[in-house]
Amino acid sequence: MGGIADEVVLIDSGDRPVPVDGDGVVQISRRVVVVDKDGVLKLNARAWRGNSDGVDVAGEDDAEFTAQSARTSGAILDVGFAKLSVTAFWSLIPFV
Repeated sequence: MGGIADEVVLIDSGDRPVPVDGDGVVQISRRVVVVDKDGVLKLNARAWRGNSDGVDVAGEDDAEFTAQSARTSGAILDVGFAKLSVTAFWSLIPFV
């Protein structure tokens, strides 16, 4: 039986444009992640920019949310040319 992954990639567009809907919302590949009840959800946003020398990080930002039982946590991640509003909705799910 597999355990809980320490790291999960929510979106990696590679060299393609980031998928954004008509409201400007980035579409991620996963909408649910598991965090231990005493754990911390760590988010990292990194944007890449190509130039004549290759690819460089255009901007990067992090946020950490302590696990909650039934609340929301939010942050703004700034990657230089864009700001991402992130909201985590918490609920307890019994681990069976």
